[in-house]
Amino acid sequence: MTRAAASGHLDRAELLVHTSFIGKLDQQEQDRLVDLITLAIDRFLDGWRGFYNDESSRLYRAQEHLDRALAAVLVKEWTLHGDEFAPFTDEAGAYAWLQGEGPNADDPEPNGHFDRSNNWRVRSLWDVRCDIEAELNDLMAWDKARWKHHWSRPPSTTSRLPVSLQEMIFDFCQVWHDLVDEKLGLPRRDPNPTNPLLRFIDYCLSIALGDQRPAAKTILQLIHDHIRPEIHAADEDNRRQEEQRKTSDVEFTNVDLDPFGSD
Repeated sequence: MTRAAASGHLDRAELLVHTSFIGKLDQQEQDRLVDLITLAIDRFLDGWRGFYNDESSRLYRAQEHLDRALAAVLVKEWTLHGDEFAPFTDEAGAYAWLQGEGPNADDPEPNGHFDRSNNWRVRSLWDVRCDIEAELNDLMAWDKARWKHHWSRPPSTTSRLPVSLQEMIFDFCQVWHDLVDEKLGLPRRDPNPTNPLLRFIDYCLSIALGDQRPAAKTILQLIHDHIRPEIHAADEDNRRQEEQRKTSDVEFTNVDLDPFGSD
């Protein structure tokens, strides 16, 4: 489902009706809430997290196999020149060196040497390795860019729900906290828990998952045990930093910057 499809399935009025039980949002806040929920659903539906995990695992495996092959070649064919320091003495040491591990990981670094190697076996393997490393760097840079525009990072949990689903639920809670109710009020644990927040999340999940969405009890436990404590801890950190900033501003204001004093 694309962004347009997710937006098309999202009923603005039905989404906002759940917030009316807590308070009234102005037009700007309503627009912000709808945009952020749409973004959270789109992030989940595009399957990026699964693609990133699969692709990075594939590239790291390929890099590992290439390093083992390159290590075997290096031990037999790499000739040191003059007083050049030997960063390894055997195949295992060569593999560790290529992986950036061991006592001599950076002395010398592989990059500068193999870029100008005349050994076609070493140069061929190294060129392929560089291509894979470039793909990995691009993948990680894109993942970092996606998180840069994400308003929050979810906590690590013991929940059995898929990580991507936990991330989406965390996003829903963050939106509710920022725009509707910073307390993230929850009902008591009972067989059929419900309240405005849980109904809001259930509706959002119905857009992304349909009938496959988790039970309310599962959502309640995730929010109560992990998400709400994490968001409230972040609130406390922000308040503490703001107090420190105010204290610093007051102390700076009281500093006499004139070394000669007043006339």
